[in-house]
Amino acid sequence: MVLAPRPLVYYPCVKILKIQVPSSKERDAMQSAFIQCQPDIMGGTPVFADSRVPVRTLVEYLEDGETIDDFLEGFPTVGRDKVLAFLEAAGRHASLLAG
Repeated sequence: MVLAPRPLVYYPCVKILKIQVPSSKERDAMQSAFIQCQPDIMGGTPVFADSRVPVRTLVEYLEDGETIDDFLEGFPTVGRDKVLAFLEAAGRHASLLAG
């Protein structure tokens, strides 16, 4: 059975370009900077570093028409710098996929 890959937003810790996994150096830099994916934190769900806030929550806020400020008001433990870093990384990955 072949499983289709999920959209990028479900795998922010995985570089998707023909399903290439980042090197350990890239993964460590990404996780230490703004996202953590660890089995002992929310079962490995990608969360913003130093919080238990899933990255998916930000995506859902934005999909529902909410702003970054709305998200930060609801989740003050996530800094604006982490949100912007995630959005920049997601934008880079989206442009690679579109190219």
